[in-house]
Amino acid sequence: MNTSAIISSPVQWTSSLLSQLTLFFFGCLLLLCLVIVGLVANITVCVVMFRGGRFKKHLSNFMLFHLSITDIAYRLIVVPGQWASIFYPFETKPTMFCKVAKTFLYTFNTAVFTSLVVTAFDRHQSITRPFQRLKHKPKLYRYLLAVWGYSIVCALPQMLNSGNGTHAVNFTLPAKGANSTYAVHFCVSSNTGSSQRRVALIYFVLGFLVPLLMITVAYSKISIFLWKKSRNRMINQAALKSKGKALRMLVLMVLGFVICLGVPQLYELMKSFGFKGQAAIGVLSVILYLSSSVINPVIYGLYSAEFKQGLKQGR
Repeated sequence: MNTSAIISSPVQWTSSLLSQLTLFFFGCLLLLCLVIVGLVANITVCVVMFRGGRFKKHLSNFMLFHLSITDIAYRLIVVPGQWASIFYPFETKPTMFCKVAKTFLYTFNTAVFTSLVVTAFDRHQSITRPFQRLKHKPKLYRYLLAVWGYSIVCALPQMLNSGNGTHAVNFTLPAKGANSTYAVHFCVSSNTGSSQRRVALIYFVLGFLVPLLMITVAYSKISIFLWKKSRNRMINQAALKSKGKALRMLVLMVLGFVICLGVPQLYELMKSFGFKGQAAIGVLSVILYLSSSVINPVIYGLYSAEFKQGLKQGR
C-alpha cells in the first residue's frame, strides 16, 4: 500500500472534527477488506494453478502463477510494514523505514510489469511460431532471476532518495478534562531537490514505460498476425477465435494493472515535479494499489475455461 500519497503536510484534527477521525478508521477498515479479498482471490488462483501442475504447462501459466505469488507476498510483507509505520509510536521520524518500504513497493510494482512482459513475448512466440517454441523448454528460474534482478535495479535508487520522509498527523481529543494528542506517521515524498526528480523520472521510465512499451509491441504483433490469418479461410477459424479470446484476456489484465499501478506512479512522478498533492487523489491511489490484487483472479476467472474447470474440480 502506498501510504506516502495520503497526506503531504502536517494536519491537526480537534475534537470538533471527531467525525473525520471516525472516517479515517473506516477508511483503514475498507483498505483492510481490500487486502483480505486480494489475498483470498490470489490464493485461489495459486491453488487452481498448482492443482494438476497447470502452472508448469507453459511459461505464460507460470508467470500468471508468479503474479499471484508476488501479490500475496506484497500484501504479507509490505502492507503490514507500512501500516505498522502508521500506528507505531516512533520517537523520531522513521525516514530510513520509509525508504526501505518505498524500495520494496517499487520492486514489487516493477516485478508485476516485468512478468507481464515475459507473458506477452511467450504468447507471441506460442501464437506466431508454435513449433519453434516446442523445441526449447524454458528454464523458469532464469526468468525469475531476470524479473526480480531488473526490478531490484530499478527500485534500489529509492534508498538513496533524499526526498523520502515522514509527516506526523496529530489527533487532539479530550480525555478526562485534558486534551490528549495522538500521532500517526505517514511516509511521504517531498517535492524538493533535483535528485528526487531524477530518481522519480528514471524509475517511471524504466519501471513502467519501458515494460509497457514492450508489452504493447508484443500484443500488437499478435493482433496483426491473427488478423492476417483470419482472412485465410483455409485456417481453422475456431482455433483463431480461441487465441483471440486468450489475447483479450491478457490485454485486459495489462490495462487493469496500468490503471491500478500506473496511475499512482504517475501521481508520484507529478508530485516530485511540484504538483500539489490532494488528499483525495492520495486516497484514490491507495485504493487503486490494493484493487490491483483482484485484477488477475477476476479476469482470469472470466476468460479462462481451464481456470473455471479447475475451480469446479476443487469443489
